[in-house]
Amino acid sequence: MTDQQQYPESPNRWTPEGAPPDFPAPAGPGGYFPYPPPRKPPLRRSVKALIAVLVVLVVAFGSATGVLLTREQLERPVERRPASSASSENPWSMLPSQEILPYKGEKTDFTLSIQKKSGTPLAADAVFTKVCPSVVGIVARLTDSDGEQSNSQATGILASTDGVILTNAHVVADSTEAEVVVILHDKRQFKAHILGIDRTTDLAALKISATGLTPAQFGDAAELKVGESVVAIGNADGLNYADSLTGGLVSALDRPIAGHSGNGMTYIQTDAAINPGNSGGPLCNLYGQVVGINSSKIVTSGYEGIGFSIPVSKSVDILNQLIRTGHVQGRVKLGITCRPISTYQAAAYGLQGGMELVSIAEDSAFEGTGVQKGDILYQLDGNPVTSIDDVDAVLQRHKPGDTVKAALYMPGQKRDRTVTITLKAEG
Repeated sequence: MTDQQQYPESPNRWTPEGAPPDFPAPAGPGGYFPYPPPRKPPLRRSVKALIAVLVVLVVAFGSATGVLLTREQLERPVERRPASSASSENPWSMLPSQEILPYKGEKTDFTLSIQKKSGTPLAADAVFTKVCPSVVGIVARLTDSDGEQSNSQATGILASTDGVILTNAHVVADSTEAEVVVILHDKRQFKAHILGIDRTTDLAALKISATGLTPAQFGDAAELKVGESVVAIGNADGLNYADSLTGGLVSALDRPIAGHSGNGMTYIQTDAAINPGNSGGPLCNLYGQVVGINSSKIVTSGYEGIGFSIPVSKSVDILNQLIRTGHVQGRVKLGITCRPISTYQAAAYGLQGGMELVSIAEDSAFEGTGVQKGDILYQLDGNPVTSIDDVDAVLQRHKPGDTVKAALYMPGQKRDRTVTITLKAEG
């Protein structure tokens, strides 16, 4: 996953009023979340919080140096559907009715490489004809901590003849435990194995048991120019509009995204339409080369045609590590899975926000601390935690073996607790 500051004597708390649309609703009485009576925050802290909010608003509207984005403004375009929309007898009922071929556990010695431009530019239809056989559909079945299932539909890119596939980590819910089916251009279906995921850069590598496939050719984003034409290919609205082509221009290069660039990654900005279901799909130059992996777009009212793609040439080393080892060397982990708490929960607990611990691995950094599932992580290394991006930003500044302090609220005991944890290496 995933400034040292002074720790406050007590947590900075406030009572939020709005509800982010993507946050899960509380389970209610008898459900997963306990709800103690709200604790009224001291007035002086509420005033400070209000001032902080006003400062953020002034900066957001008065900055002339670039676009500042909140988590709600930036959308990762993956098409998600509740399992209830599918037959209970067949959770994969959204798939075409064909046999799903199993994964047989083959290894691969594939290494991703980047090629320079060659030949002459192609028309958009020729690019589509060249690249489309390398574009795949991805359906992932996700199960949350309450046992509820949902399905996501997105896009992937064939990288090798033996079935290595590149996509976004969020397509598989940032989890190696997701069940994934890949649909090839010729409609064959395969159960996919997740070789590795990197939530920090939002990249993932998959593998299916197939041979003789048509891989994409990958180009160098450094050869792109602002104003150059590009096309995006993907499964808009999931499988409903598979192999959709959109076109546009390179709007900017090396674009950082506030709150999403703690990983040091910069992005290709394009006005080519990136719709739900396009996540993990290719952004192509007019030489028929994949130069980016489509990842996100701005969806805030008043913004149009601002999408972002991860440059493949900047992430080739990361992708090869995921393919070979399943993780990126030097990265640290907490050994937990977590999700943002709802606005209702934050108000009930007297928190500005936080991340609920959904699971804790045996080799977690929290091992031996007494921290339990359901506890709320709201501060890490002195920094507020309201999203997974906040966690990632902290972890990016550390190496395995570093110690940090984690502040948590324990709903079962209705109290705060701060623990010191030792960060562990991924893998």
